[in-house]
Amino acid sequence: MTDRKKPSTQKSSVEVAISWRDYKQLEEGSINLRGLLEKTHIMFMTAVGELKECTIEDLDSGDEKSKLITTEAQREYIRYTSLEQLSKTEANSSDDEEELIVLIENNNNKRKNSWLTEKDFQLIGAIQTSDNGCAGMATVGGMLVAMSIHTQAQTCTNNSDSGDSSSGEEWVLIAPMSRGRCGVGGVELDGKLYAIGGYDRGDCLKTVEQYDPQTNQWMPVTSMDLHRGRLESQVVNGKIFSIGGSNGQTELNTVETYDETTNTWSFAPAMLQCRCSFGTGVIDGHIYAVGGYQGPRNLKSVEVYSPEKEEWTRVTPMNTERNNLCVEALNGKLYAIGGYNGWTCFNTVECYDPEEDRWHLIPPMKTHRRGAGAAALHGKLYVIGGSDGTNFLNSVECYDPTTNEWKTVASMNTLRHNVGTVVIGDHIYAIGGFGGSSFLKSIEYYDAKSDTWNCFVKS
Repeated sequence: MTDRKKPSTQKSSVEVAISWRDYKQLEEGSINLRGLLEKTHIMFMTAVGELKECTIEDLDSGDEKSKLITTEAQREYIRYTSLEQLSKTEANSSDDEEELIVLIENNNNKRKNSWLTEKDFQLIGAIQTSDNGCAGMATVGGMLVAMSIHTQAQTCTNNSDSGDSSSGEEWVLIAPMSRGRCGVGGVELDGKLYAIGGYDRGDCLKTVEQYDPQTNQWMPVTSMDLHRGRLESQVVNGKIFSIGGSNGQTELNTVETYDETTNTWSFAPAMLQCRCSFGTGVIDGHIYAVGGYQGPRNLKSVEVYSPEKEEWTRVTPMNTERNNLCVEALNGKLYAIGGYNGWTCFNTVECYDPEEDRWHLIPPMKTHRRGAGAAALHGKLYVIGGSDGTNFLNSVECYDPTTNEWKTVASMNTLRHNVGTVVIGDHIYAIGGFGGSSFLKSIEYYDAKSDTWNCFVKS
């Protein structure tokens, strides 16, 4: 049973956040919801119960709040945001950015340049979602919005009369990437997570970052030679393959490989066809590239790369043209999941058997999805986030090939479209994506044993 007192406690947490929002409005002269949502806010609670953002001055203050800033990633983020120039000229816009612009324009038409008054911002209710988190609903300028708040557990120390002490566990927010990445390539290599390319607003990226779950820190890695968004990445024979995608102007068929021992990228044989927003999977050391988009065509073609022969060859195409699909290999089979054909968002799933060189349909997902991520864990297939064509999603489905059925599992904490996914150990990591209002720097991970998504790690 849920403790009846907990919702009221969490409600007060939401109210504190609303008070902070009011403070920001007075400080800046107007409220910029988009600006607030795009940033990660590292804050502390004052003695009178007010939230204050950590600044450069707080890093070396030596008081209690400086002790909460436990990782170099947090310190670097505070330095960056304190000096950050908020104005940025955007030369291009992606499909997701265009959707965002429409949302913002609709909102601006409702309230023009007027301030939000107390009546415009009202808490409806809140509920505890985990030991360190709560979710609330509020109205903002006549619009219904959802709020998610995660708190950091404090270190607890008990001193006995004998002088012995024991300290409790401390949890910290998972470090964010250096920038938002949507349509990002994600892989695991030697226990590290790599976030490769992607795009942030109109800019396709060639930068690469490496995340160490043991230290909760990101480190830069040598950039690719080419800018790539909506690409695919895989690891074969200890090397990372970054495949296809778009450079912001045209679709690519080029392939680059990363050698961790030399920290360098080099080119590998190109695909037979240019592709972006496609999917890949690895079976027996061979990389399969499936579907995607080559303007103005949605693709159903499939090709496979042999590292031994260093060449791509065509195999049987899918039954359906699929752009913005996700693909994953499980138990020697390849699954092409959801996607889009220009007017319809799919919930259908095709399965490829390389021994028979044949595609066949399996039961459809419960939800239509494009721009979702896929991951295989403990013999099951997980499909994560995306969009149903109308709404951005945080929901997750799981397919069990032994029962040939889909079931719904725990949802992510954040809406994520064009999300990257990586399996490390017993966890599935969701990387970046588009959240409906911003391009995301954040990551979170799924624990199948507890059926929970987490934004915090033990320090």
